[in-house]
Formats: sequence, structure tokens, C-alpha cells
Amino acid sequence: MMAPSRPMTSPVLLVVCTLLALQAMAADAYYNNGSDDGVTMQMFEEWMAKFGKTYKCHGEKEHRFGIFRDNVHFIRGYKPQVTYDSAVGINQFADLTNDEFVATYTGAKPPHPKEAPRPVDPIWTPCCIDWRFRGAVTGVKDQGACGADEDQDGAADAGPCGASSNHAVTLVGYCQDGASGKKYWVAKNSWGKTWGQQGYILLEKDVLQPHGTCGIAVSPFYPTV
Repeated sequence: MMAPSRPMTSPVLLVVCTLLALQAMAADAYYNNGSDDGVTMQMFEEWMAKFGKTYKCHGEKEHRFGIFRDNVHFIRGYKPQVTYDSAVGINQFADLTNDEFVATYTGAKPPHPKEAPRPVDPIWTPCCIDWRFRGAVTGVKDQGACGADEDQDGAADAGPCGASSNHAVTLVGYCQDGASGKKYWVAKNSWGKTWGQQGYILLEKDVLQPHGTCGIAVSPFYPTV
């Protein structure tokens, strides 16, 4: 009688896991050289459970834990410039490096307009409008890699996000903060409700930069009726 066969493990997967395990061991030795930064594996595993994260092997888990720890260090040490009113926090992207995040979740390439923008006659507009409360905005979705700034916690300012255009958001309203007097756009993103303010972010409006906050005025699209 033949013994039951055991499932074969891909040699490529074994090599990848082994390399990741070696990298993780080196990183662990580097970070834990007699110090305790407070970022524990238990904290990482609680984050994994919250966002439904799983990894193929222990080596990959250790590798992602090292990246998670780096991101937590960045978040804890983040100090916005005096003119910025922004914050960062831990979300579902905390196990990705910045390069991995940009390569996976950005990449919008707005087409060049065929016609020059037409001038618009000035008209009266209300000081505040939010189309979410008028039934004109669909719910926030997480479009994953199909789907603009990592670990943002929902800020209303120019922010250190640059002016290049590699991601698209939908503006669903605008208003003005009563305390600071700052005007802002209400932007809907596509990275799920755990990002920003339930999937939205406030971007400062009427800034001096011609490209707008985070490059929002570089390649705008709008419907004509």
C-alpha cells in the first residue's frame, strides 16, 4: 500500500521565503540591538487582524513587520511644517514601502486636452456646498491597484505632497473653516473608508500655487451640460 503523498512546495517560493527570512533576521538584529522601540509583533498581528492581512510564509511576515515598524517610526516622528495642518496615521498600507505604494496605488496618466480650456463667465456661487448631502455622491470604495497620498489622516492645507499628477480624486464639495478662515475642497478618494476622513480628505482651496494643493489644478476634468 502506497503512503499518502505530501503536497509539493514550490522551490521558487521556498527560495523567496528563505531570502525574506534572512533579511528579516538582519533587520531584527539591527532594530533590537539592546533597545525597545515599543513596536511589537503583537501590535503588528493586531494590525493584520484588523485589516485582514495574511502572508504566504513566516519570512514574508517578518519582512513586512520590519517595514511596518519603519512606517510606525515615521508616523510617530512626523512633525508638519508650521504652515501645514496635516496628520498621518496607521492604515491598511502600513506594511508597504513608499516605492511599493506608489507603484501599486498610483499611476494616473491624464490625457492631453484636444482643445484649450474655454473661459467661464463669472457667476454667483454659494460659500459652501457638499454634494454628499444631496444624494449625488456614491459610497467610498477601495479600488486597490485599479485606483493620492499614503497614510494621510485627512488634512486641510497645502501639505508636503508635491505638484506632480499621478492619481485622481473626485471633488464633491467645498467650504470654509469658520475658525481659521481657510477655504478647502472636499475630495473623495478610492482607498477605502479607513483612509483619511472616512475615505475623504480636505485640500486647501484658492492657494497661491498655480498647480493648486497637491497638484489638484494640473489636469482637472469636469462635465459640461
